[in-house]
Amino acid sequence: MRQRERSTRGEMRILLADNDFHSREGLRLFLLGEGYAVETARNGWQALQRLKEGPFELAIIDLPAVQGVILNGCDVLRLCRAYCPAISILVVSAQAGRDVRAQVEQLNVSVLLEKPVNRMQLKSIVRARPRQLGSVQRRVA
Repeated sequence: MRQRERSTRGEMRILLADNDFHSREGLRLFLLGEGYAVETARNGWQALQRLKEGPFELAIIDLPAVQGVILNGCDVLRLCRAYCPAISILVVSAQAGRDVRAQVEQLNVSVLLEKPVNRMQLKSIVRARPRQLGSVQRRVA
């Protein structure tokens, strides 16, 4: 089932891609509560479909767990950049070790957060998105 919801206060559109239902649903509800429009995807293919359907200001992508048959999280990031070069990308990962951090830097990701996500930190980052996120400034938290 496709999740597309807009809060009554929501202006920024956020794509949230995570294959874990509980992580995805928890972040979705939190972001909706903060007033953002949130659309979810449970795998890489769905994330790319959502990106093609409409503009998003921010993509929150689980890495490397968002997978399809051949498509992994890094592939989603590359294609996300190809479809939406100006989109801010925030990566969440349960395995934010040295290798993942190196991949994130190569793919020009704005922010990397390790799971479990600190919601106050996420709130601060998303609110600051127009000023701090983007393809020029990168921050690994």
